[in-house]
Amino acid sequence: MTDTAQPSDASSAQSAAAHTGTQLITNHILTIPHPQYTHFLTQIVHLRTASGQSSFFVHCSHLTPTLARSLLSASTPNPEADSLTAEDAELEAALAAAGRTSTSSTSMHSTSLATDFALAINPTHHTSTSIEILTSTTSASTSSLATSISKRLSAKLSLPHLLLSLSLPPTLTPAPGSISSQQDSHALLLLEKALRDTLQLTLHSSSSSQT
Repeated sequence: MTDTAQPSDASSAQSAAAHTGTQLITNHILTIPHPQYTHFLTQIVHLRTASGQSSFFVHCSHLTPTLARSLLSASTPNPEADSLTAEDAELEAALAAAGRTSTSSTSMHSTSLATDFALAINPTHHTSTSIEILTSTTSASTSSLATSISKRLSAKLSLPHLLLSLSLPPTLTPAPGSISSQQDSHALLLLEKALRDTLQLTLHSSSSSQT
């Protein structure tokens, strides 16, 4: 089953969902305005406790325009619209999300799963969002993008746990001690907003299904 959501004016997402016990797994394609990097595959694992608390595992990786078009058109019954079948598109998406691809010219820039990841823990999310959120990251740099984004998302959405994994093009993320271009900085802000809106949509959909 596929559906289409638009978390914000600056981004769009197409998602496929699967329920497994108390967890919900969704795949989204986020679209942001950028001259080179416009599409990002985002896989969300939504975990719910018996008390109704929500935690997330989120992986976000860049998609080539060709693959993004294939995935976005996979739900449209038009065999001549694209050379990839729906099954091929799903396989390519899974490989891309894992940092593996059969296409050597992909824009993944040889990144892999958990190139930069952080675990945000907010043990007192129910009393205060000003509590410091503990993080852990594999990034060799102190300027881990996953760390800062996971902190903000966890605090904004009052999440007890948020594991965020990013596999973004190196040219889009700033190197330690350097300053990103204005368009790259703006794109990262829009990507973070798209992630936040998609998580909010997931929380809202989950709450609606429980009532």
